[in-house]
Parts: sequence; structure tokens; C-alpha cells
Amino acid sequence: MKANKIFFRDNKQKIKDLAFNIGAILLLNVTIQFVLYPFIQRRLGNDGYGVALSLLAFVSITSNTLGGAANYSRMVEERVLHPANGDYNLFLVVSALISAAGGAVFLYLLHLLTPVYFAIYALLILMTAFRYYADVPFKLSMRFAHYFLFYAMISLGYIGGLFVYRLTGNWMSAILTGEAFGVLYAGVFGGIFRRPFKISPQNRAVLGSLGLLTLSGLFENLTLNADRLVLLALSGGESVSIYYTASLFGKVAALLTVPLNALLISYLVRYDKGLTRRMWSVFALSGGVLGGAILGGCMLGSVLILPILYPGLYTLAKPYFFAAIFSQVLYFVSGVLLVVLLRFRGEKKQFIFNLCYGAEFFALTIVATAKWGLDGFVWASLLANALRLGAVMLWGFCPDKKDAAAPPDEAPQ
Repeated sequence: MKANKIFFRDNKQKIKDLAFNIGAILLLNVTIQFVLYPFIQRRLGNDGYGVALSLLAFVSITSNTLGGAANYSRMVEERVLHPANGDYNLFLVVSALISAAGGAVFLYLLHLLTPVYFAIYALLILMTAFRYYADVPFKLSMRFAHYFLFYAMISLGYIGGLFVYRLTGNWMSAILTGEAFGVLYAGVFGGIFRRPFKISPQNRAVLGSLGLLTLSGLFENLTLNADRLVLLALSGGESVSIYYTASLFGKVAALLTVPLNALLISYLVRYDKGLTRRMWSVFALSGGVLGGAILGGCMLGSVLILPILYPGLYTLAKPYFFAAIFSQVLYFVSGVLLVVLLRFRGEKKQFIFNLCYGAEFFALTIVATAKWGLDGFVWASLLANALRLGAVMLWGFCPDKKDAAAPPDEAPQ
């Protein structure tokens, strides 16, 4: 099928799909960033909030990696391997439990390891992994109204979780409630728990795909959450809170890669030809224009809204607004373009790319933070993400065997 038939026909429906996708993620992140997190920050204080963000970073690194790998693998392999629910559910259960063991070590290092605290943390890791995977049936069937309702249920769960937090006194219970709401909705309307542990004859091939995507996602999520880990280790909890506040609007914008990637991959799996230079130029130019608009909007939002949400952190974070937000916008643009390359260049090459990016990012940020503290991390992070975007742009224009296999009218010029 030609690209114009996929991307330029039935534009009204595509605009509707995109609205549902962006609306879903915006609703979720407005709830998290403007309701849930400020409530937690006021309860825990700057240093305690920084520790909480670091604990959530570990959840994001493990659960986002595992659930995201299962999600993308099923999207890419559904038509080829015809996998069963158990191929993914068993993988998520086993790998999330292994991750929970790592979580116990992290809690021990932070002097927070108690039976109750660990039980809630382990359950949060497991539930979050399934939540990141659980929207896949709505994307596969292109039922984006259900996709929106799925995230609306998570948002409702977070708000309800604030009352659970008041009752339990444990801030993680608020987030766990939201994740559980989403998984329950997907279980009822998505069908991912029908015959939940039945595996397919192609299970080995599915695990191969999952392995590559998991390793690739691990390096990506390590770098995405590096601010909370590197700064906590080298500069302290307050530095985590300051940088997170400075980059807040940029992080929300970076999370828009989720709905855009969901829409892109839903259509790209129906495109059966190679990636042309003309097509890549359209994607690259669109990403640049969108990134510029987002940068301006994030700067304006930071100046107007953050003094209200985080009055105690605003003055400390303000000097870092531009560099921190620009870094996240660069990450956002390259993330959208990478999902296009995932479709055309495959999991192995994307894994190698993310491995190189992760090594570059940590080398720059660890050295800079050790020498110059928070200032060093801010500028090293910006440089690393600028290099990432430049590498993605060049990669897209480089010819590939799959591109060369395209028919003459679709082959690169």
C-alpha cells in the first residue's frame, strides 16, 4: 500500500484519531503533574519528593521498558507471528517479579526496605508494566475512543488514589490505584486477559523480538530517567526536585511521543514498501516544526504555571528552564522519528542505536555532574540529546537494504 493512501486519505478520521491519542496522554499527564505530584511534594517536602521521584524513576525504567517492549512487539509482530496473549503476559509477570527484586535492593540502599513498603513497591512495578502494555488491543484495532477512555480511567484512579493515600499514609498507593484502574479497563474491554497464559507456537520468535526491544527500551528509559538517578547519587534529592521542576513542561511534551508513536505505528504497519528520502524529509521537517512550537509553549507554561504549582521550587528552577526544556524537546522529536525507523529498520538496529546513545548520555552527564553539579548535568543532557537527534536525522537519510528493495517509484532518490 502506498504512503499517500495511508497518511493522506480519510484525513478527518486521522485527525480524530490523533485528537483521541493526544487528549488521552494530556489528560493523564495533567492529572499527574498538576494534581498528583504537587500533592505528594507538599506532603514530603523538597528532599523527600526528590527521593520519591527517584523511586518512580526505577519503576519507569523497569515497568515502562517491559510494558513498552511487549506493546511494540505485539504491534510489529501481530500480522507476522500471530502471537497469543500468554506470550506477553507470562513475559511481563516473570520479568516484573525479577525487577521487583532489584527494587528491594534500591529500597535497601535508601533505608526504606520494610515488608509493607516492599510489597506495595513490587505490586506497583508489576501493575505499571501491565499498564504500559494494556493499551495495545485498542491500537491494533484502531479503537482510539477506547484508547482515550483507558487513560481517562487511569487519571480517575490517580485522583481516587489521593484518598487512598490519606488513609494509608503511603504515597505509592495513590499511583498504584491509578495503574490498577487502567489494567482493569483493558481487561474488560481489550481482551488481553482472555486465555491469559496460553502461548503460541511462535513463542520463541516472540521472545526474540521482546528481548531486543527490552534491551533497547532499557537504555532509552535509563537516559530518560537519568536526572533522578545521577543527580540523586551525585548531587542529592533537592537537585532532583529542582531539575524535575525546571524540565516539567518539557517532560510532559516528551511524553506526547506516546500518542504520536501509537498513531504512527498503527498506520505504518499497514505500509508495505520501503522508506524513501522524500518520506523521511517530510517526517523530519514535521518533527522540527512541531518541536519549535512545543519549545515556545513549554517556556510560556513554565513561567505562568510553575509559580502556582511549586512556589518553593520555582525560583531555584527558573535559571534552568530553557536548557532543561530544550533538551526534552530534542528528545521528543528524535523519539517520534525513531519509531518510524523502528518500522523500517527493525529492532536490532534500533537496539544498537539506543545502546550507543545510552553510553554517550551517561558518559557526558556523570562526568559533568561530578565536576559541576546540577549545572553540569543540565548542559551535558542538552548536548547528549542534540547529538541523538542529529544521529537520527542522518540515519533516516542513509540508504538501507529494505529501502533498496522497494519498487522503483518508492525507492530512495
